[in-house]
Amino acid sequence: MKDKFLKISRWFIVLLITVLSVLFFTNDFGLVDLRKTSVIIGVGVDVEDEVLTLTCQLAVPMPAENGENTQYTVVSGSGSSVADALNAVNVKTGFYPKLVFCKLIIVGESCLNRDVNAWLNYFFSNEYSGLTPKIAAFEGSAEELFSQQLPFGDSVTDSIDRLLSDEAQKSANVSTANLKDFGSGYYSKSGCSYMPYIKAKKIQSEGEDEGENSSPQKTTKSSVEFYCGNTAIFSKGVFAGVLEKEQAFAFNLLNGDIRRTYISCGKGESEVAVSVRNCKGEVVLKIEKGVPVLTLGFSAVVKVQDDKRVGESQRSENDMKGDILQLCKNTLKEDFEGLYEYSKQVGCDILGVKNLLYKNEYGRYESLKESVLNSLTVVYDINLKSVG
Repeated sequence: MKDKFLKISRWFIVLLITVLSVLFFTNDFGLVDLRKTSVIIGVGVDVEDEVLTLTCQLAVPMPAENGENTQYTVVSGSGSSVADALNAVNVKTGFYPKLVFCKLIIVGESCLNRDVNAWLNYFFSNEYSGLTPKIAAFEGSAEELFSQQLPFGDSVTDSIDRLLSDEAQKSANVSTANLKDFGSGYYSKSGCSYMPYIKAKKIQSEGEDEGENSSPQKTTKSSVEFYCGNTAIFSKGVFAGVLEKEQAFAFNLLNGDIRRTYISCGKGESEVAVSVRNCKGEVVLKIEKGVPVLTLGFSAVVKVQDDKRVGESQRSENDMKGDILQLCKNTLKEDFEGLYEYSKQVGCDILGVKNLLYKNEYGRYESLKESVLNSLTVVYDINLKSVG
């Protein structure tokens, strides 16, 4: 009886493996039909006179025998909503655009004069787009941005995606954010969110091409360089302003998980480049004797990388360290002060003061939420340790 059972079991396993193999090699299990579908890797949103223009950068899979497996193209569609514009793209291409592989959303400058969530709501609710695409604002038209021709055949989406990488974020150079980050800030008690603010700069370069008579001829070529060091901040989805390089850097030190970065302290012959690692930034709110006290704290280990100062040979090593440490502290304090003062000026609680009030002082939240931003006492707690 036992032998018969084992025999039947073996035949059943063999049959199951055969059926699964047939299914695997003959069925796509509902996967994307590459020859009938264009994959959206990046989108840009512009608005003019209540008409929304959606610019899509498409990765169109090609048969392997054609050489390149993927080609990139840009198609725009217009409508009263993102869904209408996306349908217009469908009409133009004959493909059904998939958002499941979209990794970048660019908000054009024309969208910043109202609640940008009105344009992003489709991506939040679309079951195929997810909340992981990176999001960024652009100084200019998103449609013009995606039409740029980059050297080496790079797509605009891939180029910007590299600039907004995790490595760039961990060095405090960019304020990378995705849809989830933006939505979390939008619906928080502070109601503030952020995204990188991209600028494009055309660069002219000279080269030589061989002419018809094999004689070199000078030619001028243009390329585009993207800068993502600034940060756009929003209050309840409405554009409030742009953090400049130093302010954005300070925000990233307080808000991000920074691995290692560099700070330039002083000017001219007194300029010192300092590496900063083991970074820890924090924003703390406490109520002391009825007064809200906001502490912007930062600690790190620093090391001098490049010292341009002259006439310092008579100073001891300890004195040198002390001077540089103080110079570095002063620079950081100025950056933190600039960040706080600018956020107060534009009325954007980008430091999350109301979130902290709700979390840590819930019993006083209702009575203080309207006045807390104007009644703060700010303390800057910067602790640096030199390693040589």
